[in-house]
Amino acid sequence: MAIVEDEVRNGSEEENEIEVVVEEDDLDQDSEDSDDDDDDEAVEKKVADLEQKIAEDPYNYNDHIDLIRALWSLSELDRWRAAYDRLQKLSLLRAEHWLLRIQIEETLAHTPQSREHIAKLFQQATLDCYCALL
Repeated sequence: MAIVEDEVRNGSEEENEIEVVVEEDDLDQDSEDSDDDDDDEAVEKKVADLEQKIAEDPYNYNDHIDLIRALWSLSELDRWRAAYDRLQKLSLLRAEHWLLRIQIEETLAHTPQSREHIAKLFQQATLDCYCALL
């Protein structure tokens, strides 16, 4: 949306009025949509790169975490969960990453089955965090 000011002369030559016209600016909205698409494409490329890195070195914890964050920014819930599960099979999760996952899963839990899933995640987190202390 753009505000355009035009100087308009009214009946007498001496007085000038400023007319304010509000125009819809479709170009701004289109460019915002294309910016979002560009951002998504960049994140998709980052995801592909991280998946390639993980295939080459599956024990790099930070690459897994970067992938998890990228998938979350794309709102790819199933892939996000799968990435967490894959990392959990390879390594003990750090407490802050367990906390992040449980907090997010908690906000998404709306059924008794999903609440049971969160309880299982708590149990796994407890075991991981306890084992890390040993």
